[in-house]
This record gives sequence, C-alpha cells and structure tokens, in this order.
Amino acid sequence: MRNRNATLRPLPLVRRKGFTLVELMVACVMSVGLMAIMVSMTATFERSAAEVIARCKLAQEADLAMARLADDLRGFNSTRPETRTLFIAPEELQIIFSDRTITYSVQNETLVRSVEPGPEPDLIVAHYLQHLQVQRIDPQGPMFKFSLSFALPFREHRANPRALERAYHLIAVLP
Repeated sequence: MRNRNATLRPLPLVRRKGFTLVELMVACVMSVGLMAIMVSMTATFERSAAEVIARCKLAQEADLAMARLADDLRGFNSTRPETRTLFIAPEELQIIFSDRTITYSVQNETLVRSVEPGPEPDLIVAHYLQHLQVQRIDPQGPMFKFSLSFALPFREHRANPRALERAYHLIAVLP
C-alpha cells in the first residue's frame, strides 16, 4: 500500500515528438481549402481559354469567308468583271457574270462556293455558318449588306454545352 503521508508530486512533463490531433486536423482543413481554390482557378482558366480559342476560330472563318466573297464581288476570277448581276435567295447568293456564275449557299452549317461553268470543284468556304443574308441597303442604289451568322459550339464534353454566336457584315457598293 501506498503511504498516505507521501506528497503527491506532479509527474514531469515529457514532450513527445510529433503533431497533435488538432494540428493535423487544422493542416488537413487548410490543404483542402487550398486544393478547392486551385481547382476553381484551373476551371476558370480552362473556360476562358476555350472561349478565346473559339472566338479566334470564328474570326478566322469569317475573315476568310468575307475575303473570298469580296474577291468574287470584285470579279477577280472573271474575264468580264464589269458585267455583274446578283441573284439573292434565302441562304443563297449568286453572282452572275457574262462568263460564269458563282454561287454561295449554306449546306449543313457550311458555306459552299460553286462555279458554273468551270473546272473548279465546289469549295467549302466556312464552317459553323448558320445564315447567309444579303440586303440591299438603298432600294434604288448599288449598296448591299452581306451578313454571315456563325455559331461555334464549345465545351461539348460538359453537361451544359455552349455555343459562341457571332455575326459578321460586309458592306459593298457594286457598280
């Protein structure tokens, strides 16, 4: 038996090496918070990068299509560019010269250019095209507005796909 008269002395504190449970839990919570911030930053960067790529792709498609259309309206491929007539139909444009007819039409979201008669095969001028529209700005004058409307889907692999939609216009004065 123990001696009752013995004084109770506190045991010396022995500091063990390592981390306490509270320190480990605080470190886990902080690391989860940092991971959440990094994931959201990565997702934001990915989303904005995908949109920038889509915008660049659409701008390039529109620029090339408008350049080709402007060249044809000027009559670069015709032997008699001064003899020009436009035939405008929904989703179709015909530029009629005395020696050839150039037709632009929308087929399966592409702008297709065909030349009659001629050895040139049909040419896809632009992809992702929704509408081709031609309007005479002045009913009596030679001023026309050519509009191309594009819609480029991006983020197709996600649950909520989005489309980038843009319209490009060309104003032309035809003699």
